[in-house]
Amino acid sequence: MNDIENLLKIAKVEQFSPNEIIAEEGANPDSMFILLKGCAGVYKNYGKNNEKQLEVLNTGAFFGEMSLFLGNKRLDTVVAESDAVVLTIERINARQVFAAEPDITLFIMETLFARLNYILAECEERAAKLGTTPKPPLKEYVFKVNNPKGDCLYSYKKGETLSRGKAQNLYFILNGKAQLYFNYGKAGEFPLGWFTTGNFFGESILGSIAAVAAEDTLILVLNNRTAHKFFANEPEATFRIIETTCDRLDILHNHYEAFFANKLTTDGYRSHILFPDGHKVYEGGINRKCKLLFERYHSCPICKKKFVAACVREKDLTLISSDEDFRPHYNEVDPLHYSALTCPQCWFSAPEEYFTSAYYTRTIFEEKLAPYKLQMKYSFQQDVNSVFNSYYLASVCAPLCYTTNAPLVMGHIWQRIAWLYDDCNDPAMRDMALRYSLNYFNSAYATGIIPAKQLHHTMIVIGVQNFRLGRYYEALAILDKTINLKGISESNRLKTSEILKKYRDSKQND
Repeated sequence: MNDIENLLKIAKVEQFSPNEIIAEEGANPDSMFILLKGCAGVYKNYGKNNEKQLEVLNTGAFFGEMSLFLGNKRLDTVVAESDAVVLTIERINARQVFAAEPDITLFIMETLFARLNYILAECEERAAKLGTTPKPPLKEYVFKVNNPKGDCLYSYKKGETLSRGKAQNLYFILNGKAQLYFNYGKAGEFPLGWFTTGNFFGESILGSIAAVAAEDTLILVLNNRTAHKFFANEPEATFRIIETTCDRLDILHNHYEAFFANKLTTDGYRSHILFPDGHKVYEGGINRKCKLLFERYHSCPICKKKFVAACVREKDLTLISSDEDFRPHYNEVDPLHYSALTCPQCWFSAPEEYFTSAYYTRTIFEEKLAPYKLQMKYSFQQDVNSVFNSYYLASVCAPLCYTTNAPLVMGHIWQRIAWLYDDCNDPAMRDMALRYSLNYFNSAYATGIIPAKQLHHTMIVIGVQNFRLGRYYEALAILDKTINLKGISESNRLKTSEILKKYRDSKQND
C-alpha cells in the first residue's frame, strides 16, 4: 500500500479475534472487505446443524464485492479463524480508495477477470465434450472516460481486429462500434453482438472472444503500464469497471449454472433466454374492458407492417397518487400495461414514445430476435406475462435502435419492469430490475446525455432508486445536487427537499 495513514482517513480498518463474525449470511450492507492480516473461514449456514465450511481466505483475499457493487445479500458468513485485520470499503468511499490505492484496485480487477475467464474456460471444455457452443451472454454498459491519454489511444479502420485474446488489456470504445465474436476465425464462430461508444471489453478475452471494428473506431487501451495513472485520474470510470465486471460475472455464473445443469436448448441458449433467473409466470390479467381504452393503428418501423393495439386515453384518466419515482397511479386502468408495443410480425418492441425510431434493418432484428422466437409463443396485451414479454423484448431491441440515448431508454424500460414486479409482489426481482435501471440512469447521467428538461426528473429517480436499494449515502448525495440545479421550479425544489428530509430522517432513525 502506498500510504496507510492516508488510507485510514478514507476507509475503516477493524481487528477481529478468532471466531468473531466479519460478515454475516443474509445481510445486505453496501461494503466489501480485504483481509490485511490473518485468515478467515467462509461458511454456509454458520452455527446451524448443517453448517459447512466452503473455503479459507488468507491475507490479501477480498470478499463481499457483490454486496458492494450489486447490492446482493451475502450468500455466506465469514468468520475470523485467527487474529485478523480487515479493511472495509463502502460505496461512499470506494472511489477514493481505488484512486488512492491503485495496487489494491488492480488486484481486485485481475481477480474478478480471472473468475470470469475460469467460468468461460470450464464451459468451453464442457461444450467441446458435448459438441455444442456455450454462447456467453453479452450485455452493454455505457459510461464516460473524462481524460483519455494520447499514448493509450489507438485508431482502427472498419474490418480491423481490435483484440484477439491479448491478455491483460482492457479496451474502451471512445468513438465507433465493434462486433464481438465467439471463436472468431475458427469452427463454431458465432457473433455475440455489438459494443458501441462508452462500452468496454477485454476482461474475459483469452482467445475465445475477439472484437472487430464495425466502423472506424477509436479505442483507449488500459493495461498494467497505464492502469495506475488511470485509477488516479478516473475514479468514477474505475468504479464502474469493477461494478460492471461484477454484474457480468453474476450474469455469466447464472448462465453457465444452467449450462452445466443441462438446462440449455439444443442451440446453446438458456431455457428462458428472454428472462433473468428468478422470473416466474405471474397470475393476473389486465383490464381490457375499460371505457378509457381505444384501438389505434401503428406502423412498425422495421417491417413496415401495420397492426392494432389497445391504447389508453390518458387525458381522461383520474390520477389517484404519484410515487417518489414519479410512478402514477390511476383509477380504472394502468397505462403501464399498454405503453410497450410489440409488432406481431417481426417482434420489434419499444415503449410507445420510442416506437417510431429504428436505425437497423429488418435482417438485423430477425437475427437478434430469432432465439426468442424459437422459445416463446406470441402473445400481446393479454395478461401481465405478455406485458413482461413486451418490455423484455424492448430491452433487447433498444440497444440496436437508440445509440446516443440508449442508457436513458434502457433506464426507463427497466424502471417499468421493476414496477411490474412490484405489482406482482416479487421484491427480489423488483430489486434486480431496479439495479439494472439504476445502472443505466447512472450511465446516462455520467455521460451527460440527459436532456435539460429531463435532468431534474432523472436525478430524483436516481436518488429514489439508490435509497430503495439501501444505498443511502449515494441517494443523499444525488438529491443534494438536485436541489441546487439551476433553473428548476420552486415546486420541484420543494418536492426534492421533502424527499431528502424523509431519507435523512430515515437514516438517523435506523
